[in-house]
Amino acid sequence: MELASFRTYTSLAEAETLQQTLKQHEIDCLIIDNSLAAGAAIGGQLPKEYEVKLKPENFEAANAILEQRAAEDMDELPEGYYLSEFTNDELIDVLAHRYEWSEFDYLHARRLLEERGVDINEQQLQEITVNRLRELTKPEKIHPGWIALGYVFALLGGVVGILTGFGIVYSTKTLPTGIVVPTYSPNDRKHGRYILILSVIVLTAAVLYKVSLMMEM
Repeated sequence: MELASFRTYTSLAEAETLQQTLKQHEIDCLIIDNSLAAGAAIGGQLPKEYEVKLKPENFEAANAILEQRAAEDMDELPEGYYLSEFTNDELIDVLAHRYEWSEFDYLHARRLLEERGVDINEQQLQEITVNRLRELTKPEKIHPGWIALGYVFALLGGVVGILTGFGIVYSTKTLPTGIVVPTYSPNDRKHGRYILILSVIVLTAAVLYKVSLMMEM
């Protein structure tokens, strides 16, 4: 089974710590250095990005392991931790976006709400999580201008058009649960297929035309 992105870090040490933790529970994972693809150099240094990938079927177990580890570290919370300054609404937002926060922050947000007398039961937490996952599942919308530009690239017959169409059609995103879904809407992917097919046709025609000219010389 193909590996999917589970966590991304800017520190190799953090990625390796996660890798060791998962291996202790017999969950294999792979660290990918995406630093060169993370962006252009700033101040002469490339941004660091280390991606931890594992089988989607292991996402649930891995999340449970990290949450358990975070729960064991709760007593070691440093004084004046920044979440203490959050309002109740902001803390609830942390719960709603739990997969964008560390397990430690998620659990601490729950504890702070409990200490403030805000009762968030397990059913409410599950509903919050389900609603957030539903939001993440929704496909992203491509601006019509980019679609139009893709057709321009296709008519120009360049490789850029092929790459553009291919990216729209086959781009996917991995949900925190390990489920992989298409990044873009069915309508955008339809345009992506048209761009891809048109690019291939135009490029093929251009190559054949040049070959025919060379043969006539």
